[in-house]
Amino acid sequence: MKLIKFEVMKVTNTYVKIFFISIILNSSTLFSQAIQEFKVDFKSALKDGFSETDLQELHSNYFDLFTPQYNVTDNEDKLVKDFRIHYPLLKFKESRLYKKNILQLLNSKNQHQRVFAYMLISASGDTTFES
Repeated sequence: MKLIKFEVMKVTNTYVKIFFISIILNSSTLFSQAIQEFKVDFKSALKDGFSETDLQELHSNYFDLFTPQYNVTDNEDKLVKDFRIHYPLLKFKESRLYKKNILQLLNSKNQHQRVFAYMLISASGDTTFES
């Protein structure tokens, strides 16, 4: 009887491991897809006429990128705390697209572009603008 219980626990434990690994891999794929889509929308934010509605739409569409701290519940945090991303746009900060355009957004006369720049700087962990 003890042997059967041990085998059931062993099989169950294996399924639990596979389940969590698949969640992590799936999250990684979805995250990289979101970054690719974000790059396209980032370019549209550089255009004249970027409005408050456009800013709200970007924030809504990429809420997880701009505010990762709000997407993790206590239970999830305990389970995947080592995989949590504090600066979702950290790698994007190193891209040519970001480096070439962040100052344009920061110095824009358009207040919505400036707010977008602040959101980007925060989500990327960019400390180059600290004084």
